[in-house]
This record gives sequence, C-alpha cells and structure tokens, in this order.
Amino acid sequence: DYTVGWLCALSEEASAARWMLDERHDFPKSRPTDTNSYTYGEINGHNVVIAQIPSGQTGKTGAARMTMQFSQSFRSIRIFLFVGIGGGVPRNPYFKSELKDNEYIHLGDVVIASPTWAGVPAIFEYDRGRSTTDGHVTTSLIDQPIPELVAVVDTIERNDEDGEPPFHRHLAMLAPERLEENGVKPDLRNRFEYPGSEYDILCTPESVHPKNEKICTNCPRAFRPERNSDKPVFHRGPIASGDLVIQNGKERDRLSAQCHGAICFETEAAGVMIDTHCLVIRGISDYADSHKPYKWHNYAAATAAAFARQVLEELVPRNLE
Repeated sequence: DYTVGWLCALSEEASAARWMLDERHDFPKSRPTDTNSYTYGEINGHNVVIAQIPSGQTGKTGAARMTMQFSQSFRSIRIFLFVGIGGGVPRNPYFKSELKDNEYIHLGDVVIASPTWAGVPAIFEYDRGRSTTDGHVTTSLIDQPIPELVAVVDTIERNDEDGEPPFHRHLAMLAPERLEENGVKPDLRNRFEYPGSEYDILCTPESVHPKNEKICTNCPRAFRPERNSDKPVFHRGPIASGDLVIQNGKERDRLSAQCHGAICFETEAAGVMIDTHCLVIRGISDYADSHKPYKWHNYAAATAAAFARQVLEELVPRNLE
C-alpha cells in the first residue's frame, strides 16, 4: 500500500520530486474521474505517490481539489508532504532584534511550516480576515502538521546541530551527471544547479523594480551579512498562504508581522492543511517583492525536494502502519 502523499503544484517541483525516488513503480489504477498527474515509487521503504496539480489550476482551490481526488484514489495514505517553492521573508525581527548569520533567509534556503514557539499555527491564511478602519486584519489560522512529522523535523534540526550529514547532500540526486546517466535531454541536465550567490540580490523593501529592466542593476540593496557557505539552510516558522501572490516588499513585511512573523509566502497550503495536516516544505525562489528572479525556481524546487527526502529517511516506515 502507498502511505506517503507527496504534493506539488508546479512541473519543476514534481520533476525534482521524481528524481528523489529510490525506484519508480508501474502505474496502478486510480479513479476514472481523477484528473491529477501521478508518479509512484519508493524512498527508504516508504511507498510514495507524487501528485501534481493540473496545469493552470494552482492556488488554494486547485490544491484542495487535487487533495480531495488524491484521498479518494489512495485511502491508505498516512502522511502528506506539500513540497515546492515560495517567497521568503529575508529578515524577520518579529521575535529577535538581532539575528545570527544563518537566521537570515537566502534564495535556495528551505522553510518548514513547523513553528517552534507555543501557540503559533503552521499556516496563516493571509488573504482572509476582517477589513477594519485600521486596514485588513488576518484572522484565519490553520493547525500544525501531525505530531509524527513535527517530531521528524525536531530530529533533523537536532542532527544538523550535532554535525550529522545535512539534507542538502540529496541534491546529488539531481546532479547533471546523474540526469545524463538516466537519459535526460542535454538542455535540461543543468536545470537544478545552484545559480550562484551573485544572483541572490536582496533589495530594500520599499524599492520597486523598473519594468523595463531585467536585472537589478540600479535597485537599492539591503544590508545583510554575507554567508560563508553556498549550502542551503533550513528555517522553521509560520508560513503565510493565500491566493494573492505577494510581490511587494513593504506589504510582505506588513503581512509577515500580522501573521506572527511568517517567514514565507505561498499560494496553495491553506487549501489542504485542514484536511491533511501535511508538512509544508518550501524552497525559497524569491523574496516576495518586485525583484522576482525566476532564475531560482528550479534550484528552490530541488532544495525543497531534498529536505522532503530527508524527512522520509528519518521517518521509520513501520511508524505509518
């Protein structure tokens, strides 16, 4: 039986997920009315179904529809991972006025919707709430992942602090030479490679990217301590989810503060969290501002997939029986 549901919204997310499988399975029959796209396989003894939202149907409604059909087709699923890309909040002073270097979020880092402080939900539905004389107030809060998944993230965090092999070692499964060995077309073999720190540009929240410029040549830069390594770091905290794509630095920071210091914005998790209590894993592809660098989409999908694989390596299959 299949016990793990791996949910994706975009094709690059599903592609990265497929290459994380230890082996692929033949296609079992799903419901005739099921419109999801599936891949089947195994990771660390877990039988995994990877599902992708049909093209053009992303957002909370599309995610909810995908999960409803998924659950009807595979009733043996015990845990869900929602794995993909999101917009990061680069510096979040909600709880701290001073941050360590690794607490600043960079492009390619991974955010896990699993706050470590009591009373804070994993997901805030930021485009739902009250409209008052003081402006919009977010009031929609969504619960945590199931305890088994929170415990696994605790273990990964503890192992990381103890110097054990980090999650990003799984990026080797997406290396060009491995993709070449498996017959991937030459023009797609480098798609998951690290773009380079020179393309990780953080601009001030109030700055607006000129519409006639492709790169941030003249955009004012925000100060951030340099990181000594280009390896991705994972962060835990609330994630803000809604249908409205945030591409405004000032609005990003305002909504983040309303959502108890949310450290990432994305557009699907609020549609599935209540029904699945999934672990939401997001690779950071932009800073939710007007300086959106599409160059990072594939790498961010790769780092999120690598963390999801680490979750399944830490999770003992018998715990899902």
